[in-house]
Amino acid sequence: MNRLMLAKELVGMAKELTAQQKQFNTQMNVGRAKYVVNHHDGEKTHPDGSPFFDIAIFSDKRSFERFVAQLKKDGYKES
Repeated sequence: MNRLMLAKELVGMAKELTAQQKQFNTQMNVGRAKYVVNHHDGEKTHPDGSPFFDIAIFSDKRSFERFVAQLKKDGYKES
């Protein structure tokens, strides 16, 4: 197996692993948004197979923290 084929196979395996995990990340002060949460449910994908992240925007910290706590309760991992 040559290096290019091996690299393609490893990239494919990495995509499968990340696509199967529930994950989220947070950002603060993005443009006019105060708090932003990007979350992936482990199922939705783009046509090329890459994970599709949903977005939630919050203007107050309490709502943001409640949403993050609910994601963690539902089994999401912060990345």
